[in-house]
Amino acid sequence: YQQVVRLYSQLLELPSNKQNSEVWLRYARFWMRWGQKQPEALDALRHAVSFRPEEEGPTLQEAAFIAFLLQNHTLPCSLEGAELTPTERFEAACSILENYADKHPGEQMPLYLLFVVYAHEAYAIEVESSFGEGPPPDPSEIAAVQRLQAKATKYLELARAGPSAFAGTLCEVTFPELEALSLKERLSRGEATQPLETLPPVPEAWNSDKFPVFTRKEDVHRDPKSSDKEALSVIDMMLSFGTSSYVPFLLTAASEVYGFLSPDSTASERCRLQLVKAHMLSENWDLAIGQLEDLFETVTDRIPVAHALLGECHYRKALLFGDRSSQTFAASLAAFSNALLFFDDLDDRMTTAKARLTSKASAKVPGEKKARGGDLTLHLRVASIYYRIAEESGFQDEEAMRKTIEHYKRSLEVTGTAEAWHNAGICHYRLACNLPRGLDGSEAMHRRQGLLRDALRFFTEANLLNRNRPQVNAWLVICSVELGMVNIAKQTFRQVLRCASDLDCKTAIELAEVLLNFSNEAIAATGERVVLVEDGRYVSEALAIGELAVSAGGGEKASSVVAAAETLREELRARSQGPTPAAVVAGSASSTKNEEGAPLIAVA
Repeated sequence: YQQVVRLYSQLLELPSNKQNSEVWLRYARFWMRWGQKQPEALDALRHAVSFRPEEEGPTLQEAAFIAFLLQNHTLPCSLEGAELTPTERFEAACSILENYADKHPGEQMPLYLLFVVYAHEAYAIEVESSFGEGPPPDPSEIAAVQRLQAKATKYLELARAGPSAFAGTLCEVTFPELEALSLKERLSRGEATQPLETLPPVPEAWNSDKFPVFTRKEDVHRDPKSSDKEALSVIDMMLSFGTSSYVPFLLTAASEVYGFLSPDSTASERCRLQLVKAHMLSENWDLAIGQLEDLFETVTDRIPVAHALLGECHYRKALLFGDRSSQTFAASLAAFSNALLFFDDLDDRMTTAKARLTSKASAKVPGEKKARGGDLTLHLRVASIYYRIAEESGFQDEEAMRKTIEHYKRSLEVTGTAEAWHNAGICHYRLACNLPRGLDGSEAMHRRQGLLRDALRFFTEANLLNRNRPQVNAWLVICSVELGMVNIAKQTFRQVLRCASDLDCKTAIELAEVLLNFSNEAIAATGERVVLVEDGRYVSEALAIGELAVSAGGGEKASSVVAAAETLREELRARSQGPTPAAVVAGSASSTKNEEGAPLIAVA
């Protein structure tokens, strides 16, 4: 989170983005979609709107976003602390949307948005006053709700009328006799043909089979009505902004009271998935999981997006409430695996179709790689779960490591990301650590060196995509040390120190241990002395990064690494100074005595 905020701050400081409204709008979306930070999002939107002339005003997305935030009374809307009253917030939201609708009378979307604001305000007053429960409500409140409902109904009808409501005359007058006379004249001139009174029968071959071989899509999936296209796009806009509190109201209460959506649309897969996404944005993981399981039971389980969302719900729930062991991610792994089955099947069918359509000469190009499908996040999530399994086994589970690397590589085939390159490099390094150290020319040595070079290449690719992440540079240092690249290791270590405050304790401790191990020839393996391991080569670096780990709360492990580094430094310092003269005299005298213990010669 802190890294994203810092990157956005750097992005907004660029001269080309300081007054770029689109970048500020994305910044506001980030605040709402991460943690529902409504005051920060509204402040970013104010910046986006302020860059336009007053007569131009905000765009539709900016106006809708501001209106949704103002109407969401469950969260504050001011960073200064002086909050507006609910009535003031409602009036401000209506004013913004009405001004936009007046400037763009031919657009339907602002009318739908005005309906949402008025209908939601009426619903909020009903809930707050507990209509139908307890004592009868105040007549003034009933009148206010009725006025709001009437305005909401008006805007909904205007939105459904389309642009034709604001163009042309108020009524379309038709003259059937004149139209019949005009058709008769065109027929006499041969400019038109007489329409058939009855249609010819449909050929038997055109009729659908009574017992079709394959199931139709309509028999398996439930699609919304085409007339609700604009209304559904309103809900999609809300989910895009992160204002998920409106979605359950529109899918249930607004559809029942105002007919915002037809019953067929509310029961469709799209609406049910929208409700699931709203629960996920609100972090109601149990509700989202229950909705998805009900969708599988009542409609169909042939929905890859639903399996992906189910896996994400289980994954987030395990991160928040579980012990973060591999067992708590079993349900998430199963759902993600089901989602990937759809993409793998699609890959195979597309490859087969391509091979049939192309000639034998062009069907197979030497060295051509098959582009794998699937979603980037799916592969990253599955790879992270298998990495946990491998980590619990001390990275001895080769099958888990193989699957981890496979999914990271498949994610890189979709889109190259620093996260995937970084994690793939860690996996190759762990595999190298399972092999014995030493430069003895054996097959294990060559395999270990190859894995380390692959890991170094992966970390280099990650560093090219994200130069300011100290974790990537720390692993670059580790691989450079293992391969004997002293200058590269020391230069990259300086880059780690530049962003050391963002380095996690676990990586810092591991880096300090590797630096310490390759600075002590006493523990060097066969052939590593001087080539890879040299006394005191990285002691100062190990001590510096160890002290950073201690200051960051690394605990006893970080303290033990610092203590070991200081001990090794003192031993090397004492070894470099040599023995004292008194020790030399004592040692020489003890070695030049006869059998009776008398010295043979005097040693100065």
